[in-house]
Amino acid sequence: KELVETLRNFMLLPKKGIIRFSLTLNRDGIVEVFTINHSEHSQNTLYVNEKLPSLRFPPFGTSFFGQKNHTFMLNLSIENSI
Repeated sequence: KELVETLRNFMLLPKKGIIRFSLTLNRDGIVEVFTINHSEHSQNTLYVNEKLPSLRFPPFGTSFFGQKNHTFMLNLSIENSI
């Protein structure tokens, strides 16, 4: 839930469409690696490549106990371009 809220608050795709990606965070909420699996617009790909590495997510706390990192599969989308 907190992961989704962070993405909603700090990322707004520049073009209409969906972008699918995997995101690996360490326990402190720092981006370790991400891979874009699908994007409907190249400007969205550029935006995510630029913005995502600098985002800081909430720490895991008691979630994913025993894991040094965790990979999430996510979709970002926007219905109307800005």
